[in-house]
Amino acid sequence: MQPFWQQVAVGAVLITAVYVDQVRRTAATRGNTQSLWRKFVSGGRRG
Repeated sequence: MQPFWQQVAVGAVLITAVYVDQVRRTAATRGNTQSLWRKFVSGGRRG
């Protein structure tokens, strides 16, 4: 992989990690106990 694209990939991972962390913190502040992983796995469906 070229160094440029490696830097792009690292940046994308960092941005994603920060976004996920913010979503989790916001959910915890609101008292939402459902995990973010379950939301992804269930596709937003209940059941």
